[in-house]
Amino acid sequence: MSESGDISGIDLSGKLINGNNSNNTSTLSKRQLKKIKKKEKWLSKKAEKRQKERLKTKEKRALARINNIDLGPSRKSLKKRTMENSGCKITITIDMSFDDVMIVKDRAKLIKQILRCYTLNRRAIEPVQFSLSNFNGKSKQEMEKHNGYLHWDVKFFTESYSDIYKNKKIIYLTSESDNIIDSLDEECVYVIGGLVDHNCQKGLCHKTAAEAGITHARLPLDKFLKMKARKVLTVDHGMYEMQQNK
Repeated sequence: MSESGDISGIDLSGKLINGNNSNNTSTLSKRQLKKIKKKEKWLSKKAEKRQKERLKTKEKRALARINNIDLGPSRKSLKKRTMENSGCKITITIDMSFDDVMIVKDRAKLIKQILRCYTLNRRAIEPVQFSLSNFNGKSKQEMEKHNGYLHWDVKFFTESYSDIYKNKKIIYLTSESDNIIDSLDEECVYVIGGLVDHNCQKGLCHKTAAEAGITHARLPLDKFLKMKARKVLTVDHGMYEMQQNK
């Protein structure tokens, strides 16, 4: 057996998958045995850490019940709060077509903002119908660093929102629009531009909507926020405001 460190034919107990352990253990290199022991130790610590976290959470919730402290929804209740079961049918999609105008650092920031959007919607009493459209470029590659994202309660589309939601009125949200949204309509699809804006792409979402002949509008931020400069929200802040005013 080579010194390459390949342990594909070995289980974590240090045994060969095929063959008798007593006869073959001696054929393992020191490097391979070291890797096996390291992996076993890591798995043991991981299981121990998870058990401690569960116990800590249980104790925290028990203490909160005694003191009438609201800790928010439990994991069990969150599992029931799905888009499918939600009474809210307002649709929000993030347009992921701006990969080529963002640097790597900003694409990473965008994905973090989307993670926060997902968390907000996951914890909402009535989640909105949340999706990503044009999800097929570099941002998708960035998202793939987060294991398990495909299991989120989010719809991922490689197609454009205009193709996905043909039977609904599409409204592109942009701070440059003169149209103000007074209330959210379940018959509409609200598009948030998936763009980390540092003023270098000023007006790009507005331009995108105008060139495509899509209705555009902005949230009534003047009523809720005091902002001295351009009223441009981050993706997750936009999601938060819509959650609060749906």
